[in-house]
Amino acid sequence: LLAWLLTATQDLNESLYLRAGLDALHEAQEQAAQVLADPQSEERIAQALNSLHQAWLNLRFKASESLLEKLAETKVQLLSLSLEFVPEEMKLAVCSLDEELTTLLEADEVDQAKARDVLNKTENLIASIETFNKEHNPEEKEPQQTPALSKQDKPAAAARPIVTAEEKTEETTRQSAQPARSVKTASAFHPGLLMMTALGAVTLTLLMKRKDHLK
Repeated sequence: LLAWLLTATQDLNESLYLRAGLDALHEAQEQAAQVLADPQSEERIAQALNSLHQAWLNLRFKASESLLEKLAETKVQLLSLSLEFVPEEMKLAVCSLDEELTTLLEADEVDQAKARDVLNKTENLIASIETFNKEHNPEEKEPQQTPALSKQDKPAAAARPIVTAEEKTEETTRQSAQPARSVKTASAFHPGLLMMTALGAVTLTLLMKRKDHLK
C-alpha cells in the first residue's frame, strides 16, 4: 500500500497545486522511499504511510488565471459603486473586501478556495449595495413607465363614408358640367344683350317702312 501511494503521488500534475503543500508532500515521499528501502518494522511503515497520505490530502489547488481575472474585474466594479447613501457597515465591508482582493491579486500564488470565497462575498456585497441604492438613491431610481394603451383603449378613427365608383363618376360629371351651364345661362339672359336685340328689331322695322314710303 505504501508503494502504491508513493507512485500515485509522484504522478500528480504539480503545476496545479500550491508550493507550500508540494514541499510537505516531497518530504513525505522521501521518507516513504527510505522506509520501502529498509522497512525495519510494521510501525515504521504505518507511520510513513500516514504521513504521505496526510501530505496528499493537504494539497491545495492554485487559482487559475481566469479566476484571478474575475477577481480583478470584481474589484473594479466594487470600487465604482456609489456609497453616498449606503449605511456605515456597508462602507466598512467594501474597505475590508478591497484589502482582501488586493492581497490576493498581489500574491505569487493564490489558494483557489480562498479566491472563490472572496469572490462570492464581493459579488453579494455589490448586489446588496446596488439594491440599496435603487431603493434609497433618487438618482438611481428607475423612472415609472406609462402603460401602453391597448387596442380597446385607443380612440377609434372616424369612419369614412364609402363612395362607389358610380357615385364618383356622377360627381365628376356634375362638377365638369356646372361651369358650362352657368356660362350658357348668363349669356342667354344678360339684360344688355336683350336690349340690343330689341333695338335692332325696331331699327329694321323703321328702315323697311321708310323704304316702302319712298316707293
